[in-house]
Amino acid sequence: MLATGLDAPWSIVRLGTSDSALVSERDFGTVVERLPSGRLRDIGVVPGVVHAGEGGLLGMAVHEGSPTSNRWLYAYLTTATDNRIVRMPLTGASGWPLMEGIGSKNGFTDPVYQWPTSDASPSGLAFVGGTFFLAALRGERLRAISPGSGTTTALPFLSGSLGRLRDAVPGPYGSLWLLTNNTDGRGSPGDGDDKLVEVRLDVSRSG
Repeated sequence: MLATGLDAPWSIVRLGTSDSALVSERDFGTVVERLPSGRLRDIGVVPGVVHAGEGGLLGMAVHEGSPTSNRWLYAYLTTATDNRIVRMPLTGASGWPLMEGIGSKNGFTDPVYQWPTSDASPSGLAFVGGTFFLAALRGERLRAISPGSGTTTALPFLSGSLGRLRDAVPGPYGSLWLLTNNTDGRGSPGDGDDKLVEVRLDVSRSG
């Protein structure tokens, strides 16, 4: 277990190759840092975040830059009037919008793998050791997909043991980091929810 007590978390961003990571908390726009010691600390609130339904502070990404340049945090969020992407320095200074007025309508074509939302409701995807790992919300499981295997059948495991799974990212040394999502109003929170969990995989060691 890497962290507990997260509030409606949405996405994970690992910082370099360390055991430090950022987690977005949807409802209040808070960015939480998981330190290598395992301690959590709030590092800031993204301005303008308005939570309604499944809106709020959603996806994040970090541009590490060079040792002499700024490190930027990019965040996707909903406001009172639109959806937008903002950029902020990791030093905690105020940022500015990069894209505003993003609509909510989406179109989807050419599915490679597909399941009923009752079985999967895909929410996060990571590629580790030649395998894709899909985090599922309503399906409450992790699915492993091997490209080029000649089958569209994914292998379910961790079925129901952690509840709703929101995000998945590669961890250090071939592991997988998973973010649960049981405190967002749709799940059934257990002790310590929500959690950031490390899963050791039987794959070759990687960054």
